[in-house]
Amino acid sequence: MIQHNNLLNTLISFSQKINFTPQDRQLAVTTIGFDISVLEIFMPLLQGGGVVIASQEDLMDTYKLIELTERSGATVLQATPSLWHLIIQGLGEKKLNIRGLCGGEELTSTLAEVITLKVDKYWNVYGPTETTIWSTIKEVLPEDGCISIGHPISNTQIYILDDRMEPAPNGMKGEIYIGGEGVARGYLNRAELTKEKFIKNP
Repeated sequence: MIQHNNLLNTLISFSQKINFTPQDRQLAVTTIGFDISVLEIFMPLLQGGGVVIASQEDLMDTYKLIELTERSGATVLQATPSLWHLIIQGLGEKKLNIRGLCGGEELTSTLAEVITLKVDKYWNVYGPTETTIWSTIKEVLPEDGCISIGHPISNTQIYILDDRMEPAPNGMKGEIYIGGEGVARGYLNRAELTKEKFIKNP
């Protein structure tokens, strides 16, 4: 159950992180059945920018999608690593003059390195279903050896905890816990599961 304040925090935070201005245009490629589409549509509108909605036909043909990106003047594209891989293949030697967001699946260092050469800037993003779209962001740079999910967005906290719910020491494995404005109210009509997964910050 995502509330308006959760969404507003995410939209404002992301527009600041990627410097989305009224001159920008977002290419929306995600079906409205996925939460990612909300960022693609409402972040640009909130900032007075533009939205270019890709048709199903464009999405079924990588070359048409690339052509739409160039023809429409889109400046921002959000996509999964799988779609980025297809776009990179379709580009060949060309480059896209856009800023990109990459999330929804694990970003490999091999793909990250190639994307860096094909766009102006891009960010790796991460967020589970229980939060509002994305919870962390990290600009990917050519010199990055290890791909990171980055740091929490505004008004959001990330904790790495061990089995006893204590902060894991640096370099040790742990589980990600997320707090702050991005966390949903709970699962719809699943009170017991909500009680189990949505806990008070100890």
